[in-house]
Order: sequence, then structure tokens, then C-alpha cells
Amino acid sequence: MAVEIAENVHETSESIGELGELAVQLGELICDMKTSGDDSLVTWNSTLGVGVRQIDEQHMVLVELLNSLYAAMKSGQGEAVLSGLLDDLVQYTVYHFDTEEKLMDRYSYPDKPAHRKEHEALKKQVADFVEQFKSGKVPMSNDILHFLKSWVVNHIKRSDKRYGPFFNQKGLV
Repeated sequence: MAVEIAENVHETSESIGELGELAVQLGELICDMKTSGDDSLVTWNSTLGVGVRQIDEQHMVLVELLNSLYAAMKSGQGEAVLSGLLDDLVQYTVYHFDTEEKLMDRYSYPDKPAHRKEHEALKKQVADFVEQFKSGKVPMSNDILHFLKSWVVNHIKRSDKRYGPFFNQKGLV
């Protein structure tokens, strides 16, 4: 009986921790919804900062590129404009991932293999989409933009945030 009670207390404690994490995520979503304007797909705010200036600045550029793509699609810009903006987003993303991975190499970031795997997965997904878009098989859509937004925002909040304190300890701010 005592063992069963102890197990239930442990499970309850874990559930409370999970609820706390969900409450934080809900608060961030509400903040995003309140600050998001009609012309922005993503609004930069403190929840997207990782505490490393160089990376935060690059993340801001990625957000701006996403917003430019969104605004162009929303205003009915032609395929050539969307294609050019998409190319810019892809090229900058590759540049940004390269910057992160070089810092991870330089400072021996222990979680680099898993992080790099995420980068490779996104690059493949985006390359497949770009190929389909440029061949006319898939139109630019809100679904695609929201996929890109979710991937960028979730990658920053879940993966990139983990290396912030590590790099800060190494003197990168």
C-alpha cells in the first residue's frame, strides 16, 4: 500500500511538472497572438532569443524573410517574386545552420550530432518543397508557410535554446 501511494505521488509530481511546462507554452502562444500583426506571420519576441547575439540576429533575419514571403503571398505577388523570396529564405537558412554548426564545432557542443540531424531534416523537407513549387506541382499556401513558421519557431524554442547557456558559459553572449 505504501509503495502504491509513493508511486502515485511520483506520478502526480511528474504531471504537475508537465502542466507547468504546458502553461508556459500556452502563455507564449497567447503572447504571440497578442503581438502578431496582420502583416506578420511571426513576431520576434524574447521567447525566441537564445542569448547569443550573433545567432539571435540571424534568427531575426529568418523571421523577417518568413514575414516577407508571407506578405508577398498574401498580397498576391507573382510566382517569380515568391520563388525569389523562397530562394533567399533557403539560402539564408543554410548560411545560418552553417554558422551554428561551426560554433558547435569550435566549442565542442555535446549535442551537435542531434542538432545537425534536425538541420539536415529541414533542409531536405524545404528542398523537396522548393523543387515541387518551382515545377508547378505545389502552390505556395498558408499550410506551407505555417509549416515553415512552426519549424523555425519550434526549432529555436526547443533546440537552439538549449545551446544558449552552453555558449554563454564559453563566453559567447
